[in-house]
Amino acid sequence: MLQEIVPEAVTKEGDFIVYHFPWKMFKNPRYTIPRGGLDLFHAFINGGSRSYSSDGQVPAILAAIEAQAAIQAVRDIAADKEHPFYTLARAAVAKGKAQVEDWEVVRGTIGLMLGSWMPDDWQKKRYTDDIDFYWEAMDGELFAHVLRKLGWTTSDRTPGNSSIWKKTIPSFPGIPLECTNDTVIGKEFGGVGPAVEGPGLKGIVKKKLDRCHEVDISDVINVAIAGHLNIDEDEPRHPWRAVMEILNRISADDCAHLILVCQYAFSIVQYYRDVGQALETHTPGFLSKKVFSDEEIKGIYMKQTPVVAGGGQSYFWEPFIRGSASTVTEMRRELYNYFTREGWKRILNGSRLNTFAHALNWSMNRRYRRQRVRFVITKRPSSIEE
Repeated sequence: MLQEIVPEAVTKEGDFIVYHFPWKMFKNPRYTIPRGGLDLFHAFINGGSRSYSSDGQVPAILAAIEAQAAIQAVRDIAADKEHPFYTLARAAVAKGKAQVEDWEVVRGTIGLMLGSWMPDDWQKKRYTDDIDFYWEAMDGELFAHVLRKLGWTTSDRTPGNSSIWKKTIPSFPGIPLECTNDTVIGKEFGGVGPAVEGPGLKGIVKKKLDRCHEVDISDVINVAIAGHLNIDEDEPRHPWRAVMEILNRISADDCAHLILVCQYAFSIVQYYRDVGQALETHTPGFLSKKVFSDEEIKGIYMKQTPVVAGGGQSYFWEPFIRGSASTVTEMRRELYNYFTREGWKRILNGSRLNTFAHALNWSMNRRYRRQRVRFVITKRPSSIEE
């Protein structure tokens, strides 16, 4: 746990001790959230938004493309009976009568990307520095053959003498992307156990809650925003089971990690509400020449904004997806329709995250009620006299 968790206040309510924690927001040196609704609106339409915590400098979307290329290469070999690795490739991709899905052999950030478990905005702005395969049926020689064919090289080794593969993406020179098969690394240390979780959303969420760095908290929150962390206590592989398993360990660190997730989640809920309200209030201005001149409309319609992360490299994304408008009137209508939908989306995202945050806070209090302890996470601590 990298962040110190200290309550702002401790109060007594009946026979319960109540710990009060304030909201937290991720720090972004390149973007300060505007306070006013109009400023927030202008920041949003120009591409400014909450940046996502990352643990690398290569856009995750590009790393995901590299992972998919490797997976497809194995599938191609499995379809070629004349290939010397045909039998090994067939064993690697077989899943009964079907083939494994991409997300079933990759964990971590790229697993989240390939599983389509994350919001679009996260996919545009998340950066990473590695691809963590978790391909138990993969033969080491086949893995090396495929990666070499795709331009990966290896010189570094793990303590157990397994290869760490590296490749530089052309648009990001000097920033090598790393690749490993984590089932091999896990076995070097006497088995996977809690150190390396496998693929699948539940395993990824549990690993991130275990570690709970800022980037992990951001990723868990975005899983919730995408609607995948609703309460489900019956399905063994449901990601909510990861939360339950963390709660059942009764560890001080685990408790602190879940408090941190709540602190950030409630703060981001408010941010989404503010953005949604700003868009709802000010988007009709696109239809008025008194608010936006024709030249301003053309500028917004054609604009691309760089999002800078990691080591200062830029990855371009479009705050507005241009259509086929040929007149300013058509541009105004497209901008109005697009940002109206974006406002609805932010309100929906905030609602999903709010449900998750309250469910997590409630589950923690239910878990610790026998200890007569309650946790309250608010913008300003409740039950405290000014």
